[in-house]
Amino acid sequence: MVMLAMTIRITGARYLSLVRFPREEAGVAKKHRNGYGIVYIFHHHRASLRERVVPFTDSIIAIHGICICMDFVLSIPDPVHKYVRLTELEATLISLPQFQRLKRIKQLGVAAVVFPGALHTRFEHSLGTMEVAHLMFERLNGGFDEMDCQKVRLAALLHDIGHSAFSHTVELGLRRLDDLAPPRHREHEAYTKDIIEAFGEHKVVKEALNNAGVTEDARSFFRRVGAIATGEKEMLDEHDRFLSSIVSGEIDADRIDYLLRDGLHTGMHFIGFDLQHLLEYVVRNGERVGLGREGASRSFDELVSINIGEAFLIARYHYYTTIVNHPDNVAANTMLMEALEQSLRKFSESSSKGEMQRELDRFFTAYDDNDVLDFIRKNGGDDAEKVLNALREGRIFHCLADLRSRALSPEMRLYIELLNKKPSLINGVEREVRSLMGTDRMWIRTSAVRGVPKYLEVKVGNGFRFLYDESKLAASLVMEILSSNSLYFYGEHAVPHAIFKEKWHDITAILEGTMAKEREGTGFQLERLLLLFHELLNVAGGFQKSVRYITRVYRMVKRVQERYPGSFHYVFDEHFRIVYAPELFIDIMKLGAMGLLHIMVEEKSRELADYGIENGCSDYPDRRNHIYYRFAMTSEGKRYCEHIAPSYEEYVEFLSAHMPEIYGEVYSGQNQK
Repeated sequence: MVMLAMTIRITGARYLSLVRFPREEAGVAKKHRNGYGIVYIFHHHRASLRERVVPFTDSIIAIHGICICMDFVLSIPDPVHKYVRLTELEATLISLPQFQRLKRIKQLGVAAVVFPGALHTRFEHSLGTMEVAHLMFERLNGGFDEMDCQKVRLAALLHDIGHSAFSHTVELGLRRLDDLAPPRHREHEAYTKDIIEAFGEHKVVKEALNNAGVTEDARSFFRRVGAIATGEKEMLDEHDRFLSSIVSGEIDADRIDYLLRDGLHTGMHFIGFDLQHLLEYVVRNGERVGLGREGASRSFDELVSINIGEAFLIARYHYYTTIVNHPDNVAANTMLMEALEQSLRKFSESSSKGEMQRELDRFFTAYDDNDVLDFIRKNGGDDAEKVLNALREGRIFHCLADLRSRALSPEMRLYIELLNKKPSLINGVEREVRSLMGTDRMWIRTSAVRGVPKYLEVKVGNGFRFLYDESKLAASLVMEILSSNSLYFYGEHAVPHAIFKEKWHDITAILEGTMAKEREGTGFQLERLLLLFHELLNVAGGFQKSVRYITRVYRMVKRVQERYPGSFHYVFDEHFRIVYAPELFIDIMKLGAMGLLHIMVEEKSRELADYGIENGCSDYPDRRNHIYYRFAMTSEGKRYCEHIAPSYEEYVEFLSAHMPEIYGEVYSGQNQK
């Protein structure tokens, strides 16, 4: 049932709700008294639902807009959100074995070795994600009904139901095993979608669905819920694509909950932000969720929206650098992956291909953390058992070298990026380094910050603009986040630093050889992008051979991709106001973070044609500062391009022949940022 509501903050974290009821709707207003005032809750009479009571508690968050009153039958205490409320359908789903399994899968894998409080599970995270999704839906709702609210709540609740045991640790391990694990067994989203769709055939779930008043076919209903949960937006209409962005987008319920929850349980309380404040400034932007607010104090609200976006970026940066990429946490994950890899290889030797695939399926559909440990003990042999016992007793591998991005050359940063893109290559690098160091008890790992927002937008004037184009701090934060890659070397025993220093040149040669093999095969997209910049800057000339406006670069890359098949594989999204490929933006920023491309964030005044002059204020300013990007090659970038050009001879010849034409086509159009 829908009711129009306004909330007013009156003291502390308490809010008074003032509710306006449409005259044409029949119903009854119920009065609920609390310590600060009277709250009137409107209940619409429906034969299929009992009268609903929505208590006014400290956990209620201020929402301006449409409020949805669900038929909640259960409340579960939660350390982050105080209470999580469930409908009859949701209570039915969480009671099933498929969901109860999440109680036995730790949210952060083996991170408790480093952070003793990190024992929380995917079960409570899923409940918390649903609660945040409901709050976001209420804040963003317009033209939606109670059934839409139920769909987005279910998608949030079930978004991790196909997660592997030990969360991302097992997934990362399987990505290293190209010969054993097909692509389906490296990501949990496919399993999530299958499990959710299967609920449409479950008798108890179908009964609960009927009790909730859903008239749609059960399998069709859960197929849509699965697509919303996994972000398969090509399977959804615009209506449901927006619901999907609440669950899985740039500012979404999933990220909001795990940042707050993981920061709480690890004790890293500085990893956070004010949830109530963020919810006040989320706003619908077509099919996406952005930041902004309609209000009289326009410039102030724009500033706050930008500040909230910056705080969200900072939280994500701290989350990965402090928790996920903590050297000891990476060491513990390395131990588990090593034991699991040994077990899977031995299991494959005595099993058929079909048996192997069925066993991998169980990791995502049936096994919990203890089941994975049992699998390792049963199949891994003495060596895997030894590693597992050491991990259980807290005797983690020694970190022989923790090389942060700033300590590495630009070329080395690019090699690490290749290993992050293709983890299966690490096995070959490990073998060569072990031979070089004279030991078979050494492991190599890389780390990277994942999930950098690619299209987070803020409301400026009458339209939306990318946060990175409105905030120098946000643009710098993206560069900082992408420059936090690390290269780790682990061993069972400590190795003097002098030995590593002595062998470093040879280790670099091994990584260079791995990259050279990649060039001989399909090539590396980042290198092709760097070569494009090199040729573009040669054509552009001008002041210190620099080019301005990142949108022009987008259009040039799109033209090259169209005219030289195989050069790039970016997906240009037509739903933006400019030619834009989210992954291309990230790759450009990566080249800057690696020191191969010099990216300057500058300001320029722009006309406020879309900004408007309000309230007849004739002296209102008609220009404002606009952030744009200027690109130039670094000396390291130039040297690297000269080094790799022979490996991309045909591609470089194409650029030399066609870049002047492409440059002229793009720059003859209207100036853009």
